Order: sequence, then structure tokens, then C-alpha cells
Amino acid sequence: MTKFRSSLMPIIIISSFLIFIMPVSAGIYHVFPGDDIKSIIESAEAGSTIYVHAGMYSVHGGIVTTVGNISIIGDSPYTTIIDGNGEISISISGNNSMIKNLTAQNFSSGIYITNNSIIENCISRNNLYSGIVVIGNNSIIRNCIAHDNQAADALNGGIVIDGNSNRIFNCLAYKNGGVGIYIVDGDYNSIENCTASNGVGGAGFVVNLPCENTILVNCIASNNSYFGDEGEGFSVSDHPSNSIIYCNSWGNGDEWGADLYGKSPGVGCISEDPKYTSGPLGSYYLSLGSPCIDRGYLSSEYWGLQYGYVTTNTGQCDTKRVDMGFHYPCNCSVPSLPIGKLMEILHKE
Repeated sequence: MTKFRSSLMPIIIISSFLIFIMPVSAGIYHVFPGDDIKSIIESAEAGSTIYVHAGMYSVHGGIVTTVGNISIIGDSPYTTIIDGNGEISISISGNNSMIKNLTAQNFSSGIYITNNSIIENCISRNNLYSGIVVIGNNSIIRNCIAHDNQAADALNGGIVIDGNSNRIFNCLAYKNGGVGIYIVDGDYNSIENCTASNGVGGAGFVVNLPCENTILVNCIASNNSYFGDEGEGFSVSDHPSNSIIYCNSWGNGDEWGADLYGKSPGVGCISEDPKYTSGPLGSYYLSLGSPCIDRGYLSSEYWGLQYGYVTTNTGQCDTKRVDMGFHYPCNCSVPSLPIGKLMEILHKE
């Protein structure tokens, strides 16, 4: 299997422009439109939490901090939006940090973290290189969306990982110029319930040589191309310890990376049209006739997706065997039990 390469330009740029500011005391900060968000975050001491309230924030020179144990929390990725004017990134290079509930757009690369950190419920879009980057170990990216990131050196991507024991869970990558979700190097990583679609950089999911002990489960890759030519759905290092299970690859050309001697699909994998439809938050909901419904591994409860998440636009939670692919957030309802079943339960009580 040919190894994909990435220059990871955003990281080089970040390291070249680090700004060290004498910290103030750790604490809780509230940022509102009109406040100097950059100086507030960059001057916060380790242990601080910065709440960034709804509004559009424009920054120059990125937002860069080297201290650890920092939390940056927006109100919602649909209302807290930080625009980078084409420069650097929102970068926390200290460990044990969190970025949550915000949108990063028009940076060099959108969001960057290192070890033992979390990116949750964020959108990263329209960035020059990658949407979300993790260089380090034991970090989590969950419930995030990366789209329309240009990957200007051709092989960055929507979400990029370089490190060990990281988890990408319930994420959506679409219309990116590079690979949708890309593990450059590292072992014991996992990609779970993710969708990578309509990218033009070669593949939906890539796990490079010599990565080992990596699992992809409950994922969908669809309609990815290589700048107009056929692309790949999954291109995963063919090490015996790697696995692709309960995944769907459709419309990519080379669905499972056979041309690059990639890992063959394992148990539960299919190659069928996922039959997307539109919904309130996007275009990657599953229609009721989708073959991805109730086709994942184990129950939605096992994955923590039984309440507050949907794959269809019906407004009902995924409460049975988990659906493949990304689950949108939703104040969804749980189907009620038939009256006969309710009476049976009450009688037993």
C-alpha cells in the first residue's frame, strides 16, 4: 500500500508564530462580541475556562496558547463563530485541554490540540489546510463536522491525526480538498460512527503504513474522488491488527483500497447506496430506506447515541441497533411503547 503523505503545514506555521504572553490568574472568563477574544484566551493561565458567547469574532494571527488545562467553550457551533482571516489556527499546544461548542472558519488550519485533550461539538470549515488536527496521544474528537477545508498541499484533510490511542467518534467530514479523515501515523487509534463523503483529495478514510491496532467501525465513505478521477472509500494499512467492520463504502471507485493493497473489509461491511436525504442541519441524514439503518455494530446505547442524536430526519432517536455513520444532534423523541407492553411492565412492577 502506498503511503499518503502530508506536510502538516499548519503545525509548522503554528510553531513559527507562537506568542508568549505573561498569564493572569486562572479563572472563569466570559467573552462577548466586541471583546478582545485573542488576548483573553492567550493570557489565560493553566486551569482557566473561557466561555465564548454567541456572536461572530474576527481574529488576526490566530489564537495560540501553550499552557495546558485550558477550556474554550462556545454557546453552540451554530452561534459562536470565530473567523481567522486566513491566518494560523485556534491552537492549544498544552495538554489536558478542551475546545467545545464553536465554529472555526477561514484559518490556515481550524483547530489544533495535542495530548489528552478533547474537541467536542465543533465545526471547522473553509480553512486553507486542515479542519481539525491532533498531534499527540490520548485525545478525543467527537460530534464534530469538518467541511470545505481546502487542504492546499493536496493531502491534508478534514480531520487529521498523528499520534497514538486517539479516538474520532461521531464525526462528519465532507467536501474537503484532502482526505476526509486521515490517520497519518500512530497505533491504537479508532474511528467510530463517522461519515466521510464528497471529498476530492483521494479517499474518505486513510490509515497509513505502518499504523497498527486501528479499528474503523460503523463508518460510511461515499462519493469520494481524486480531483475528478476515481477515489477510494477506505485506504487502510493492511496490518493484521487493523480492522474495518460494519462499514459502508459506496460510489468511490476503489471502495476498499484494493489498488493500494489496503485492508479488506471485515464482518458487517457492505457496499450499498446510503441514500442520504436533507434535514434541518445538513444533507447527510439517512432516508428511511437506507441500508445503513440498524446495520452497525451493537446497540446505540452501547455507543451513547440513543438519546439526543439522529441519523434520519424523522425526529426520532436511534434507539435500537446503531445506525452506520454520523448522527446529527437533535432534541429527538423516543418511540413510545405500545399500551399493551406498558401495562405488562406496570403489572410486573
